[in-house]
Amino acid sequence: MTPGHRHRVLLERMVQGGRVLGRVDGEVVLVAGGIPGETVLVQVSDVRRGVALADVVDVLEASSDRRDVFADLACGGLALGHIAYPRQVALKQDVLVDAFRRIGRVTLAAPPTVVSSPEERYRMRARVHLRGGRLGAFRERTHEVCSMALTRQLSEASDELLDRIEREAARHGVADVEAIEITENAAATERALHLETGVREVPAAWLAALAGLPGVRGVSRAHRREDRARVAAGEPWVSDPVASFAASGASFAPAGASFAPPGASSPEAPDAGAGPAMLRRQAHAFFQANRYLTPSLVACVLGRLGGGPVVDLYAGVGLFAVCAAAAGRDEVVAVERDETSGADLEANARPWGERLRVVHETVESFVGRGRLAGAGTLIVDPPRTGMSRAVVDGILAARVPALVYVSCDTATLARDTARLLGVGYRLAHLEAFDLFPNTPHIETVAVFA
Repeated sequence: MTPGHRHRVLLERMVQGGRVLGRVDGEVVLVAGGIPGETVLVQVSDVRRGVALADVVDVLEASSDRRDVFADLACGGLALGHIAYPRQVALKQDVLVDAFRRIGRVTLAAPPTVVSSPEERYRMRARVHLRGGRLGAFRERTHEVCSMALTRQLSEASDELLDRIEREAARHGVADVEAIEITENAAATERALHLETGVREVPAAWLAALAGLPGVRGVSRAHRREDRARVAAGEPWVSDPVASFAASGASFAPAGASFAPPGASSPEAPDAGAGPAMLRRQAHAFFQANRYLTPSLVACVLGRLGGGPVVDLYAGVGLFAVCAAAAGRDEVVAVERDETSGADLEANARPWGERLRVVHETVESFVGRGRLAGAGTLIVDPPRTGMSRAVVDGILAARVPALVYVSCDTATLARDTARLLGVGYRLAHLEAFDLFPNTPHIETVAVFA
């Protein structure tokens, strides 16, 4: 089990991250490019903490779920792209059940529902890099640039925009940019850009040219990821009507990026003026990426809210908090520390007046000062690391009646579930959403009462 060696392996089960576990003479090997049940020839690429990582070099006994690869699996996170989509969904369900059993010490009575997504043109956000004049995603575990267009994740309009950005970079003599974040509204009619320029300065004329590209509302920039974003040109955000996410029956046509009007409208914001209330977000702000499933995710969260005031921790730009206000909740508090997301949150909350209050504070500080007293339902959508111990301790001390936990990481969700169940909470509902088809990622909503 040393790098470069090849072995015949019977693959057993998928693990978090999209690799499939197998064994060679009792030693664990985690294989990329396989499917549980297959027999494959693998080549070891690395050994970490006694576990070998390997790649499939030949399929000796193929699964009936194996399909032709439509793109470089190492580009755009397409680790599951070789697997028929229904089997992908089933495997993600298995990974979730396994995480709850091993980490959370919870045996689920039945596998949770996993809501599937169209595989193509679903993505509203992406992070790309300019290296040596080429613009695209990094291939897995490298700094080699590959074309996002081959992944079919972005809309055709966004693929064309990336081509234009690359051409404009060449025209202005820009060969390298640390990262460019692109965000698109759900209807695929607006786009905004955020540039991380690193230590290099970039020509102001190039930034102006980017802002003038078709469909681009504006550009922001920063030297590093953690720096404050500054407006470089235009208005660097996109927006959609709140009703497109908050209304029951809201959806986006799966055949393309066009917007399908929702089947029901949400209540009008009291201070919205003549037009509909909008939900805006900058390219640098976090927002759910899947244009097709975001309305379903919101509906799941709103449908599980209990009575009393709603507190949305890690509120971001206000997707859940604003939609809760739109659905008629009169007491909603949204907590967000990040400056960029917080600015969008303020703008999105303004039409709802006293119905929605914004707090610019860390979640740890807010919870630690006993601000959860009186809350009826908590919504938490933490980063991949899950809730910190201080936040969990604060929630447990407040004994909030209901908790709706939106998670992008099954392991940390299972860990936090174990703590919540250990002090008397009950897991009332578990449902998953395949926001990133062909990748190992999955979004999960767990409801505790």
